[in-house]
Amino acid sequence: MKYILAICAFLLFPSGAFAAPEGIETAQLLSGWQDSGGNHIAALDLVLQPDWKTYWRAPGSGGIPPEFDWTGSQNVQTLSLVWPRPIAFVLDDVTSFGYHDSLILPIKVTAQDPTLPVTLRARITLGICKDICVPVSLTLTGILTNATIQDPVIAAALADPALSGPAAGVAGLTCQITPISDGLRVTAQIDLPNALQDDFVILEHRNPHIWISDPEMTRQKGRLIAVVDLVPSDAEPFDLNGDDLTVTILGKSRAVEIKGCPLQ
Repeated sequence: MKYILAICAFLLFPSGAFAAPEGIETAQLLSGWQDSGGNHIAALDLVLQPDWKTYWRAPGSGGIPPEFDWTGSQNVQTLSLVWPRPIAFVLDDVTSFGYHDSLILPIKVTAQDPTLPVTLRARITLGICKDICVPVSLTLTGILTNATIQDPVIAAALADPALSGPAAGVAGLTCQITPISDGLRVTAQIDLPNALQDDFVILEHRNPHIWISDPEMTRQKGRLIAVVDLVPSDAEPFDLNGDDLTVTILGKSRAVEIKGCPLQ
């Protein structure tokens, strides 16, 4: 897979013609609805050209991590992204995680004043791939009103949430840390009696600029073991807090997400 890191396109909604870069058909913010608690449920609606893909929040060692800047949004107190379950792409022994053809990415927004509209302004950088992978920059705007009727497209994207560790039957999780010349090696051991053969373990660090290798996976009866290297920008060993880690078990039919990993 080849990567070109110097191509950017700028999209503005809603402001006339859509100047789509190669690989993207349309991109917009869906206004969604306001739930009974006063929170807004909106979404990024990204439609790619046939056979193109884009990346999950943790794209894998060969992927381009998405970045979101909400500066300029109005009447926003808190905002969070609800990532749908991705699929794994394997090419030349490199694994990445993402979505084929389209992505509906729900956005949960708590307004400062729930009686007033919310204006979202998003500057988004994400990678899209076909034969080559390129980053594109999108500038999207949208106004979230007080509508209460659910958007079925967004609701469908919310219908398959990641399970918590206890809900998935995780009986134990530990992370062992070993310093290496340019960072840290983390060995995660997950006790999961109903582990599936297609389960894949993904480790994330709170700092998205720390590079994380593809895991070396071992499957034992009732246990998944994943070994990854974490390399910061200065390529030096560093102090690691277990609360900075997120462990995701990704399979074809489920995703399990565990915040934090107790260190040994």
